[in-house]
Amino acid sequence: LSYYPQQLLAILLGLSVSVAFLSLPAKGNGIREGRLPWLDLGLSLLALAATLWIVWGYPTLVTQVFARKPEVFLPGLVMVLLLLEALRRATGWALVIIIAVFLLYALFGNLVPGRLQGRAQNWQVLSGYMALDSNGILGVPMAVAGTVVVSFILFGQLLNTTGGSNFFTDGALLLMGRFRGGAMKIAVLASGLFGSISGSAVSNVVSTGMITIPLMKKAGYRAEVAGATEAVASTGGQLVPPVMGAAAFLMAVTAEVDYSVVVLASLVPAVLYYLALFLQIDLMAGRDHIRGVEGEELPRAGAVMRAGWIFILPFAVLIAGLFSLAWRPEYAALMATLLLVVVLYAFGYQGKRPTSGQFLEALRDTADSVVSILFIAGSAGIVIGALNASGVLFNITEAIIDMGADNLPLLLVISAALCIFLGMGMPTVGVYALLSTLVAAPLVQLHLVDNNPDIILQDGPTPSGTGIDIQFMNNAGTVQA
Repeated sequence: LSYYPQQLLAILLGLSVSVAFLSLPAKGNGIREGRLPWLDLGLSLLALAATLWIVWGYPTLVTQVFARKPEVFLPGLVMVLLLLEALRRATGWALVIIIAVFLLYALFGNLVPGRLQGRAQNWQVLSGYMALDSNGILGVPMAVAGTVVVSFILFGQLLNTTGGSNFFTDGALLLMGRFRGGAMKIAVLASGLFGSISGSAVSNVVSTGMITIPLMKKAGYRAEVAGATEAVASTGGQLVPPVMGAAAFLMAVTAEVDYSVVVLASLVPAVLYYLALFLQIDLMAGRDHIRGVEGEELPRAGAVMRAGWIFILPFAVLIAGLFSLAWRPEYAALMATLLLVVVLYAFGYQGKRPTSGQFLEALRDTADSVVSILFIAGSAGIVIGALNASGVLFNITEAIIDMGADNLPLLLVISAALCIFLGMGMPTVGVYALLSTLVAAPLVQLHLVDNNPDIILQDGPTPSGTGIDIQFMNNAGTVQA
């Protein structure tokens, strides 16, 4: 059976959007309570219908994007609008407004003066392009979210439901419990350790926060301080290898490098992040005279290792697969998950073997986590598609380079400021997907210019015939292509 990858991605996106209307209320935050409104049920069914139409006719529809046929642009328009509404319910207005600006840019870019002027697109063509083209909603961000991210989140959720979070929390208790401010240091270390397997700030807070927040309050910290500490520590878990947030996988694809390269590059910022956090809470503990955890409240090291050594084996397989065996990230994650299931059934944890209910809970939690990520990935595809359709991406890249005055450190500072500003109101994946489209290219271009100061393009005959003669001048001589 042969199929287009975009057909599978469309199924994932359609199911996610449909679930969003069934579970997320139109107003307010959180999970729906009470009866399901007829409007939401209708929107859920409409999302499924549009998805099935796109999946069923994709081989033909994708070739007719520019024909402006109703059977092409109407399902596309429905999917774009429903995706934005589902995104609003899941993450709020900030990301939706930014995406709407890019869509307006694609429609009316010819009205923008100066070097940022774009090529205006017909709304019918743009609707079909966004829903069907591999540079739109069903593009690289969706492909990464639908394969790699799902595999790693499943691994983390299975560890969580079968006791992995307890093992890491006990380990943090042993390592940090005796020091001053021990409860807060336990929270930071436990969140960092669990974040290394979950890659999700929300899952991290829910899993470790149930233990660490009451522990911090018992030690004498105010409730708001305990909650803030857990939130900051859990957010940093996305930086800790080997399983990081979904943005890390987008980084690997966008930068066209192996995921293992991103993992190695993340070590320094992860260490600096938690080092700064540890220094801050140690000073707070000294100021407030907060001692460590009492000895009788600490677990025994031997008991912790005897019960939880099985959780170390999947990590060994995951790391070996990524760095030594050159496995694809999703394959390494699936192999680690399979080994985790085997050792849990063979040895159990704390005398208990996993139940079918725990596996179902892990699958449910994986689905809950993936749904919002798929929204954001699809929305990132809209931004990429709008920039490609308007033809303005190159102009934006040049404008950002001019803003940085061909100065790589200055451009890095500008990029960091944009990350901080956008990160205050947007999810991590959304911020990275947006900035990778706008800022990654200027950074790479400046890096190439710095390393290859003399690049000569000569249009004309080449030694092998006619075409473009590209000569890279460096210290070793000239390399001609």
